[in-house]
Amino acid sequence: MGKKDSKNAISSSPIENHRKQIGKQEMKRAKKEMKVAKKHLDQKRSAMTIQEVILVVGALLAVVAGIYFFFMYQLGTQWSPEKIIPENTKQDL
Repeated sequence: MGKKDSKNAISSSPIENHRKQIGKQEMKRAKKEMKVAKKHLDQKRSAMTIQEVILVVGALLAVVAGIYFFFMYQLGTQWSPEKIIPENTKQDL
C-alpha cells in the first residue's frame, strides 16, 4: 500500500503533470516531423532522375528501331515489284 500511495502523491503534483504534458506534446511533434522527413526521403529516393528518363526513352527507341529494321530487312529480302505488279500493267503506268 505504501508504494501505491507514494506514486500517486508524486505524479499528482502539478509540476509533474505539466512536465508529462510537455513531454507528450514533444513526442507528438517529433513523430510528425519524422513522418514528414521519411516521406520526403522516400519521394526523393523513388523519383526518377533526368539520366534515368533519358536511359528509358533511349532503350525504348532502340527496341522500336530494332523491330523496324528487322521487319524492313525481312520485307527487303522477300519483296520485289514483279511479285506485286504484273508485267502487263507496268506499261500502263
